[in-house]
Amino acid sequence: MQATEIEEQILHQKAKVEWLKHGDGNTTYFHATVRGENRITGIYNLEDSNGRRLSNQPDIENEVIHFYENLIGKSTSQLKHVDITVLRNGTQLEDKDRDTLVQPITDQEIWKELGSIGDTKAPGVDGFSEKFFKAAWNVVGGDVKRAIHDFFFSGKDAPCH
Repeated sequence: MQATEIEEQILHQKAKVEWLKHGDGNTTYFHATVRGENRITGIYNLEDSNGRRLSNQPDIENEVIHFYENLIGKSTSQLKHVDITVLRNGTQLEDKDRDTLVQPITDQEIWKELGSIGDTKAPGVDGFSEKFFKAAWNVVGGDVKRAIHDFFFSGKDAPCH
């Protein structure tokens, strides 16, 4: 059982590496994959503003365009929006809880979040998976933590090399 799971994880990673090599470009492979995903995630039924169910693609497209065209140039009194009065009268965070939202991220939080990511997730642009970072944490952890702290301090992503 254990060997089967490991073999499945290896095949899963190989498929992701293959996608990185061939899929993220303007290739036939890329477009075939996108078409396949769109078949799964497409919108096939939509209810219009009059409550009618639309199922053919031109009608669905027209309804989406019509919906967004009606949003353009409308004042906020005509649109559904956040009611500030209700928001202010609703549940509020205590000062101490609000302060925790703007505290610097800790090294423990970084490690905890890394631990929450599955080992079989797709490798990043550098080709390394979360499993690598977890296994090599004593070597790469300082650099990773520094990059994350820099990101939260400056708001800029680390440059890729």
